[in-house]
Amino acid sequence: MDRRTQGAVILSLLIIVSVAPGVVSTSGTSIQAADPTVLDSCTVVTEPGSYVLDADIETATAGVCIEIRADDVVFDGQNNLLDGLRPPTQAGLTIGIRVTNATNVTVRNVRLAEWDDGIAFDNSSNGVVSGLVAEETGAAISATNSTNVSVGESSLRDGGVAISFDQVRGGEIADVFARNNSISGITLDQSRRVAIRNVTAIANTSFGPMFFRRRPAALGIGISDSRNVTVTGVNVTENIGGVSMTNTTDSEITDCTASRNGFGIRLVRSSDETLDGCTLTENDLGLAVVQSRRVNVTEFTVESNELGIDLFVSENVSVAESTVTDSSRVGLVVERADYNEFRDVTVEGTTAESALDGISAGILLDNATRNEFTNAAVSDNENWAVFAVQGGTNVFEQSVFGTMRFSFRLRNVALDAADAESAPENDPVESVVPLEVAATQPDSVLNVTLREPLGAANETVTSDETETPDSEGDTEAEETTTTESGPDTERETTDTSNG
Repeated sequence: MDRRTQGAVILSLLIIVSVAPGVVSTSGTSIQAADPTVLDSCTVVTEPGSYVLDADIETATAGVCIEIRADDVVFDGQNNLLDGLRPPTQAGLTIGIRVTNATNVTVRNVRLAEWDDGIAFDNSSNGVVSGLVAEETGAAISATNSTNVSVGESSLRDGGVAISFDQVRGGEIADVFARNNSISGITLDQSRRVAIRNVTAIANTSFGPMFFRRRPAALGIGISDSRNVTVTGVNVTENIGGVSMTNTTDSEITDCTASRNGFGIRLVRSSDETLDGCTLTENDLGLAVVQSRRVNVTEFTVESNELGIDLFVSENVSVAESTVTDSSRVGLVVERADYNEFRDVTVEGTTAESALDGISAGILLDNATRNEFTNAAVSDNENWAVFAVQGGTNVFEQSVFGTMRFSFRLRNVALDAADAESAPENDPVESVVPLEVAATQPDSVLNVTLREPLGAANETVTSDETETPDSEGDTEAEETTTTESGPDTERETTDTSNG
């Protein structure tokens, strides 16, 4: 065969491959004929190719209706229905479509109802689901011990779990609507490198009491024992719990909205997490960080929750550039939590409609030590701006209370901004320090550095007397003193009690 003939043969082969329709495998060779295989009943797929469902399959009695055991398969339901029997009439799970030990399988445009599992991937890779509508199904989509599984553009409702990933390595869940599922919207367990984006999870609830620091019965999105998970652009509304991460690391939640849930976002025993740009409104608890460390929270808007933010037994948590407003119990709780940092945080408008352990305040420091607040703004909170009890020393640097900017160190002290009009009329000083202080423990300490009132200059500032119980249980009044170093310098005030 001369070179001209060889070139003609090669060119002909290239033309044939380029125009041949069908699915192409990863090797680049054609693996199917032009026309898809038409299915009208439950079956087992053992060959690569394209398959279409051309009619509904109703009240299927098979344990598994469509079983896919081949690589490089596309199953298109053409919006037809696979309807099972639930509860099943036989022992074992009923499954609408099962993909087992297969690679490059796509399932799209199908409706599923009344299965234990709608679509199940087991020990498979590169699976894709899109255009699924599932109702009254135990788990609409599940993937177990699989790699690179992607779910998109699906509506999953009125079942048990919308999507369940267990031991999945790599994948994406995007543009999914999960509503009214009794267990959870989306769950990830022992998985890594999974992205969840543009998901709406609404009214995934079940009966039973909800406790802030225990795993609830139903979640919008629940992630456990996983790492490198990203959650972005999600909306979780009216679930028992919004977004929960338990035993996770190196993960993030960004640009999310959580409203009218038992809690908006909760982290439990997690580390090295990033939370950014979320809005939490009208939840029982906005943000909970429990037994976690190295968590960075930035640009959060936490509004009209019972409790705004709760740090419990956590350390090295940073909350920055965030606002906590109109909480009905406490705005910010730091309980048994040490070495945390709060920067440019606003806590205002706590209404004290109810109390937490008998306390209502903008900021509650309960058995907390060495937490630092920088440039905090605390105002218009009923009862107390800051209530510290049973703890060590905490520091506020250049923080605004009412009309004054203070830097202070406190231990077991409650304080609040007072009205300037509360100064005695015959007081020879121009004004008093607009601050109310009370001891919460016998060893209370408050060291204060004052700056000028906001919007004013060159005013003399002093403070009221503070009553502090002594170690014998009596009350000892100590006068707070002020030293002034000049019109442009800070004025230092120190108030210490016994101990």
